[in-house]
Parts: sequence; structure tokens; C-alpha cells
Amino acid sequence: MKSLKYIFIAILSSVLIYSPAKAQIHEVGIMAGLASYKGEMSQYFPNLHQIDNVANRIAVGAFYRGNFSRSISIRGNFTYGKVDGTDANGTDFISQQRGHFFQTDLLELSAQIEYNFRDFRRNLKFPETWTPYLFVGVGGMKMSPRYNLLPTYGLYSITIPIGIGMKFMLNDKLNLGMEFGARKTFTDFIDDIGVNVDQAGNPRNPIYFTGNTADNDMYFFTGFTLSYVMPIPKRLCPIKIKTF
Repeated sequence: MKSLKYIFIAILSSVLIYSPAKAQIHEVGIMAGLASYKGEMSQYFPNLHQIDNVANRIAVGAFYRGNFSRSISIRGNFTYGKVDGTDANGTDFISQQRGHFFQTDLLELSAQIEYNFRDFRRNLKFPETWTPYLFVGVGGMKMSPRYNLLPTYGLYSITIPIGIGMKFMLNDKLNLGMEFGARKTFTDFIDDIGVNVDQAGNPRNPIYFTGNTADNDMYFFTGFTLSYVMPIPKRLCPIKIKTF
């Protein structure tokens, strides 16, 4: 899976290099919020209602955003999140018999395109100070199960981020945003279900641990963003040389 890392590094590099310097406004920012997941152990979509310990659902990240037209922005993200779940919160028969719990760390590297519905910050005299936006992209994710130190499944997956957000102009240099993003994945092991042995190598009951192989797990990031708008260097006027 090393090649997957290089692919997404190349994607982000192209994002940073591409775009006309004349029109682009560059931003660098941070994100903080909550992570949640959808899979065999979540009865709701997503399972934000099962937050027994907020520290187990933290999501933080950093990003770069380039605004190169009135409507389109390109953004590169590096995000870390934790998701967890326990059958102790389940009310169905399988949850009660299975008695499973998990906690998984997620590292994501992604690139996305944002569509802004308003001409945010484009007019210098009368700028639009807020706008809703939609985004979609592609990324790579690595998961690290905390209670399964010897996982028998792949820890990497391609992800497809998609979501909505709102951003506001605080002043000439700062933007505040809030967004909700879902991540479609191509793995069914975020919740450590679908594995036929436990960490100690003991067999698991396939009736309870097979999982739904036709429905991959998903995860979600919900939170606030704060970004710094990098000023565009002013061009110096050419020096006129007097000729005789």
C-alpha cells in the first residue's frame, strides 16, 4: 500500500502547484470537531448519539485551500479522527449476544473540490461575507484498531469525501467555517467485525462476527474550521530610467 501514499501525495502536490497566481487566494487552516461511523455496530446514521466519552470521538486536521474562481475552490486535507462503538448500547439480539466493542484511529489524506454558492470574498469593495458550499473529493485512509494488535485485514482504503459546509468572513485575514462530511470507504473492518478470530487467535462465532459484506463501513467528520487568508504580494512598480 506504499504506492497509495505516493498517489495521494502527488494529488496534493498538484493541488498546491495548479492555479493561476493572479486569481487565486490561498488559505491555510485547521479543523476541530467530532468523528463518527456507520457500520454493523451503529443503529443510526451516523451514530453521534452514542457519545459516552467525547475524547473517543475527537477529529482534528489541517488543510490548504486555493480559491481560483468565483465558484470553485480546491482543498487538500490531512485529518486525524477516532471512532468507537460498543454493543452495550445495542438493543437487538445480535448486539446483546456478541458483546463486542472497538476503537479505531483514522488518518486521512484527501483532496476535494468545493462549489461556493456565493461570490465569497471576490469583490474587494463589497465582498460577500458568507457562503454555503458543497464538496466532493478522493482520499486515502489508514485505520489503526486499538483493541486488535494483530489485525488480519488490510489497514488502508481509498475514501470518497462528500459533504456540505458554511463559511464566514471574520475579517480581512480570517475565515470561520463549519461543515459535515461523509466518507465512503472500500473496507468493512473499521469496527473490527468481519474477522473470524480475535486478537488472541481464538475463533469468533461467524453468526455474530461475519458482518454485512455487501455494505462497507463509512465514517464522518463534523466540526469547525478556521483559516488564515494569505495576502497576495503587491507588485512593485517598474522603475523608469531616464534616457537621453
